[in-house]
Amino acid sequence: MTRYVTVKIPEEIGLQIDRILYKAGYSSRAEFVKDAIRRLLEKFNEQEAQPYGAQQANGNRA
Repeated sequence: MTRYVTVKIPEEIGLQIDRILYKAGYSSRAEFVKDAIRRLLEKFNEQEAQPYGAQQANGNRA
């Protein structure tokens, strides 16, 4: 069984999400936010897999 947590975001960010939600193919704020978080986590995981020197050379933030 999947457990969930609640995350609060400022209203302005919610409104920005609302403006692009359906155009971007999402059916809800939750779907949009989960996808955005997954993508960011993937990016961080890819950076962690690189040697430290390669991160610096590519201009990636750790």
